[in-house]
Formats: sequence, C-alpha cells, structure tokens
Amino acid sequence: MQAIREAADPREIDLQVLDLASQKGVGGSWTAISSIKNILRDRGYSDEDVIRAIQILEKRKAVELRVWSCTFEERYGYADTQLNITTEGEDRLRNLRVSVALNVRLPGPLARELGDYARQFSQSSSAAVVQLLQEGLRTARFPGIDFRWTPTGRVPHVTGTGLTIWELHRIWKDRAEDTKRIEDDYPHLTGAQISAGVAYAKAYIHEMPVRPPAPPFVVEVKV
Repeated sequence: MQAIREAADPREIDLQVLDLASQKGVGGSWTAISSIKNILRDRGYSDEDVIRAIQILEKRKAVELRVWSCTFEERYGYADTQLNITTEGEDRLRNLRVSVALNVRLPGPLARELGDYARQFSQSSSAAVVQLLQEGLRTARFPGIDFRWTPTGRVPHVTGTGLTIWELHRIWKDRAEDTKRIEDDYPHLTGAQISAGVAYAKAYIHEMPVRPPAPPFVVEVKV
C-alpha cells in the first residue's frame, strides 16, 4: 500500500474522504465509513488506502469517528462506524476551493459571443468562462475527449461514441483493465478511444459520480 501523502489537490485520497464526509446526501452529518469505502473502491482505491487516509485525517483532527458496537481496534472495518468532518476539515476543503481573480480583457465580438452562450444555458458570464476554459484545457490535454450537455449537466464523453468517460471506465474495470477484452466486446471502440478515455478518467477520478452509470447494453436481472 502506498503511503498517503499530504494532499495537494482534489485527486488525493484524503481530500476525497473529506469531501465525501461533507456531502449531506451520502449519509447525513455522519457518514458510514462503509459508504466512503464503496465510493472510493469504484474510483480504484483499496479499503486499506481509505483506512490509512482516515487515520491520518483523524490524527490531524480533520475528522472524528463515532463507533456503535465494535471495539476500538475494529472500528475501521465495520459498517456502523461513522465519520464526521470537523471544523478543521471544513477549513481545509474551503482553502482548496478558494478561487483566484484573473483580470482578462476580451475583444468585443468575443465578449458578445460569450454573453450569448451564457444566456443560452442560463449561466453567468463568469461561470461560462470557467466552464469553457476548463473544458478547453482538458480537451487539449486529452485529445479524443469532448464535453456534452446531459440531463445532469456537462459530462465528458469519448469522442465519436455515445459513451461517457465514466461508462468507459466502468467497462474497463469490469474487464480487468484489459484493452483487448474491451475491443472484443465493443468492436466499435478503437484502442486510441479506450486509451484516451481511461487516461482522462485516471486524471480526474475524483470527479467520478458517486454512483457511476452502467455502460450501454447492460441488462440488470434481479432474482
């Protein structure tokens, strides 16, 4: 197991633990450790990684644990052990999210075009600038990725397919991270498309939805 470093950005596991502990929808003001483990397991982290991160955060007084029916030594492995983010932990997340003011002058026609775009999608001009700049930088870094509007907002997709990045990531994990198996099962996908999608997912795994969608053509059968 790799040692958990002092987090520098949202991809680090300890900041992801703090973020999940702060989300009321995950489990109220107190969040079951088992829920956090399940979410981070989908993102590729082991239970040992999660436990180690929680231990470090607890030592730094960024989180506190509530134990119901297990011993102190067993508390990290039980579903009824819950986690709460402290004021110190909230401050750490807040500092991460602090925005930086950047004064930029735009040509008149570009400013008008930006305003039209923002109104079309019910955004402020500032929000539109941030969205377009972020997406432009990411598509430049990962050719083969594009962003599309969906009922849940802007979502990264694999260009030339109907697959979101997170659907492709799930396919990749379900096939033991074997590109050849994906190509056999999804002959319309090229190796370049798979590589681009997986590379993006790894870089921004912290943005994976809490419950990633099932890939197309999957039928769930309950018995």
